[in-house]
Amino acid sequence: MSEAIISSQNTSSEHINKMSVGAMLKAAREARGISIEDVSERLHNSPRQINALESGQFEILPEPMITRGFIRNYARLLEIDAEPLLQAYRIQVPVNQLPSINLPSANIVMTNHERSHWLRYSLLSIFILLVVWFVYTGFIAKSPSLKPATVATSPEVTPNHDETFSAPLTTLPITDTPAASAEPATLMSESEGNIETQANQAAPVIVEPTAVASGAVSQPIPAAVGAATVQLKFVTSEKSWINVLDSENKPVFNKTKPAASEDQLEGQPPFKLTLGNARATQVYLNGKLVDLQPYTKSNVARLTLP
Repeated sequence: MSEAIISSQNTSSEHINKMSVGAMLKAAREARGISIEDVSERLHNSPRQINALESGQFEILPEPMITRGFIRNYARLLEIDAEPLLQAYRIQVPVNQLPSINLPSANIVMTNHERSHWLRYSLLSIFILLVVWFVYTGFIAKSPSLKPATVATSPEVTPNHDETFSAPLTTLPITDTPAASAEPATLMSESEGNIETQANQAAPVIVEPTAVASGAVSQPIPAAVGAATVQLKFVTSEKSWINVLDSENKPVFNKTKPAASEDQLEGQPPFKLTLGNARATQVYLNGKLVDLQPYTKSNVARLTLP
């Protein structure tokens, strides 16, 4: 009895190896009466990708790591074992197999005279670049010395306001004239009138410091805009694909990251995230770990932060 089971298992494994991955998935799908549109809706893959997988057109599909995840999710949907399918896929598409690129040679023959010209132009270009680099670095090294001079001259402007305020006060004791004995009443009235006019003239000047103070209080307002910037950090333990869109649905981050990698980005929220290998990806928002479990389906996480 055991020998019969072993022989049947060997026969099934040989049958799986002979069949292609797409043929096995297509046979299992048709046996369950599931259409390609249903698979596309459940796996969040396009019908074009599903047809390419079932027909063995692996060159249309993404890289092998993402395709293996696609096969694993497809097998889980059909409730079949994914390992024989992955084994057959590794046989059909080896991991180390890379497409070879053959570049035709132009067979351009250069004479010694042409080579000397090229060498001369190359040395001249290198010399010009070195001169530009030395001039640029020298200018950058000297330019910071100009900044303290401009900063030091700015505090000297403030004492001028105090001098304008004190000028009317020095003109107040002008009443000690020799004609005071002749007409004291008229002189006193004139002096009082002068004091009142001087006080009225000085009164509008005092309003200026309050305007400056109110303007100084309103300056920190732009800092509140910068406070809305958030920081995102991505840590991957396996190869994963990360896509980030900003509030205008423009891509700001779209990369396939290897295992044990970290990336950061800053910007104005909200951000729309799509993670191709959610189980192997960690997302931090302003240093706090984000729980991806509620947003993950078929190992693909879709969420909006914050």
